[in-house]
Amino acid sequence: MLIDFNTANYTNLLNELTKIDKKIILLNTRRPAIWNLDSLKIILKTGCKIINVQKFEDEIKHEVELQEKSFFTRLDNMWNETALLEKVFSIDSIPFWQSIKPSFVKALDTRFRESIKRILLFKLILEKSNTSLILEWAEAGQEEREIIHVAKRHKIKILFLQHAMAAIGEPYAKFGMFLTHLAHPLLSDVQAVWGESAKAYALSKKSNKNIQVTGSPRHDKFFKNKEAATKKRLIIFAPTGPSGISCKYSTTGTILKFYSFVKKTCLATKSMPGKELILKPHPAPGFSNEVVQIANEINNKIKVTFTSDVLSLIRDCELLITTNNSTIAAEAIMLGKPVISLQSEDWTLEEDIVKSGAVLSITDPNDVENSIKKILDDENFRNQLLENGRKFLNTNFANQGSASKHFAQTMETLSN
Repeated sequence: MLIDFNTANYTNLLNELTKIDKKIILLNTRRPAIWNLDSLKIILKTGCKIINVQKFEDEIKHEVELQEKSFFTRLDNMWNETALLEKVFSIDSIPFWQSIKPSFVKALDTRFRESIKRILLFKLILEKSNTSLILEWAEAGQEEREIIHVAKRHKIKILFLQHAMAAIGEPYAKFGMFLTHLAHPLLSDVQAVWGESAKAYALSKKSNKNIQVTGSPRHDKFFKNKEAATKKRLIIFAPTGPSGISCKYSTTGTILKFYSFVKKTCLATKSMPGKELILKPHPAPGFSNEVVQIANEINNKIKVTFTSDVLSLIRDCELLITTNNSTIAAEAIMLGKPVISLQSEDWTLEEDIVKSGAVLSITDPNDVENSIKKILDDENFRNQLLENGRKFLNTNFANQGSASKHFAQTMETLSN
């Protein structure tokens, strides 16, 4: 059972899974398993089964009502413990519980009702599906934690797959438990990572012991497209918004610096004759509208895309610009493209992709234009950057181009 997988990203893996003697089930609660013609073709070709959670809701309706009544009776009793709650929700002995109580209680009421219903649904689905292995990639997610909880009660093995660049820098360690960080114990039985560097980091923290290096199944298609053609006029700008991963980095200065990088990048490319900028904001909500608005105000000829295939987009460009070492930086390196990473937050400088010189790392928005020109005009510098990138990939990505095959074998072994 695959939990909330983007079928388009994992086509190679799904194809490999058809070769093992197991039925593959997709359980998607946050994103649809089919959303366009290509995703439909993938499902039809691989024969994956899709679980429609809504079909099970009538069977648990009565039990949901019973569980909600019991749970919220106890929760209401807790809300009456005013003295305790004012002690918990206070700063320097000044309580703020009464200020947040209405919104806090409302939020928890909604989330707990969602969880009670889903937990009972997952319990019923696992009992009926005869599942032997669960594959997930986002343990910090509410839905993942729920199904892992149920799966453990049913003694079903759980396999975690790394889905983005491993956060192996020390700045992550303090709050990594909220981000599925390898420095903290994970709930899964086995963790599959992209490369030896991620495994070594996890083992050094003594947090997770059953770690297997499989490579990245979603990137097989990138490694197989190394000889991609380049259109000399295209520059891709793929910003990821301010991380908001901790109070330390969620400052007004950090956010202003990020938007300054956006403005400087759009201005710099506007002044370069013969160059075309394509803007592809990260799909995460909360900042993309502002980025697009800034870009349009500076140059209304900038093309904006949210849905274009990342591989095709990168394949046609001569330079990729991103922010804060987004995973798309590594994907561009796989396709032999030079990368600029605009660093609006200090923690990004501790990451291996920066320390290895695999990207041109910029911390000052005023350096954007000269940095772009340096990569485009200085062939020796560009070649050295690409060589550093190849070394970075060899350290961080095993089984390049064949990770899906290795990963499918791992899944088959664990599910027996």
